[in-house]
Amino acid sequence: MTNIKFGIAGYGKMGKIRELSINEYKYATLVSIYEVSECKHYNKDIVIYDSFENRF
Repeated sequence: MTNIKFGIAGYGKMGKIRELSINEYKYATLVSIYEVSECKHYNKDIVIYDSFENRF
């Protein structure tokens, strides 16, 4: 099966819950997070964006 890449828009309470849900599936990978406020994440492979324009 093909690995599906996900990005999360907003990393508050629901964003963290979504991350946990993504991590439960072996064919899903979290690759980016969009958050306007400061966001520190333990996984350096995940790209953090502060605007939708900077994603591209």
